[in-house]
Amino acid sequence: MTAADLAHPGTGPYPAGPFTDATLPGHTIFAPLVPPPVRVLMPVFLWAGAGCIRAGSLYAPFLSEIASHGYLVIATGNPLPPVTVENGTLGWQALSRALAQPASHPGDLSAALEWVVRRRPTRFGGVDSQAILMGGHSCGGLEVYSAAWREARVRGLMLFNSGTLDVRTRALLAEERVPVAYFTGGRTDGAEGNAEADYRALPEGLPAFKASLDTGHAGTLFSRNGGKYGKAAVEYLQWRVRGISRAKDACLRPDSPGSLVGDGWRVGFKNWLPTEKVGDSEEDDEEEGEPAAR
Repeated sequence: MTAADLAHPGTGPYPAGPFTDATLPGHTIFAPLVPPPVRVLMPVFLWAGAGCIRAGSLYAPFLSEIASHGYLVIATGNPLPPVTVENGTLGWQALSRALAQPASHPGDLSAALEWVVRRRPTRFGGVDSQAILMGGHSCGGLEVYSAAWREARVRGLMLFNSGTLDVRTRALLAEERVPVAYFTGGRTDGAEGNAEADYRALPEGLPAFKASLDTGHAGTLFSRNGGKYGKAAVEYLQWRVRGISRAKDACLRPDSPGSLVGDGWRVGFKNWLPTEKVGDSEEDDEEEGEPAAR
């Protein structure tokens, strides 16, 4: 991850970046740098990182990419302090700073959820509080499971390189009530088997999605714009939240232009309704504005 990757505003129509807010301590907000037009409601994506690390800006390339498509993204942890760039690379320095932070907790996601619902943060533009999803990487995925458990305001879960670690916890997935998506890193991802087992353990009839790309446990989350993980996450969100048919085709149809399968993902899914979506955002929201440079 280079300094340019960390600061890149994403490829969507609303260039995005990190913010903090005094009324939500211990979190980093990623949002469009200029609020979108009034009619564009921003869905909410709450994020927890790997290693239960409380470092909100560690995933900046990936989270800014999502925010640039008109989403309000809130990550657990304050932004990391500035780091010295050596040979253009930030990776190990950023990680060492992150590891020095106190461990995160599912309650951090819950605090962000309450803030969105109670504060309705119009500073960043219109917010669609009926379209709140949670996502997490590795340990962060387990925090997502915990924070979203029986939480009616959460409309979907996205786990990246993550899955339950024991059969007793996995048994609780039989009571899951919202769609779940798993993105994993193939044979060299230690969480691949866990995610597969979780996918099978979900209750009969619950919509679910899985995609695997041979990238290992870190995926491409720390590449510019989140790399192929960033693209896949945006396509899934645009389909699930805004009901954009092109994005749905990219996820579900291998022969569609720009499909995840065409990018090398191995995709599986079950129980999707043809027109199902979450929230009040309009299908053509994605088309507003000029895309940022890739």
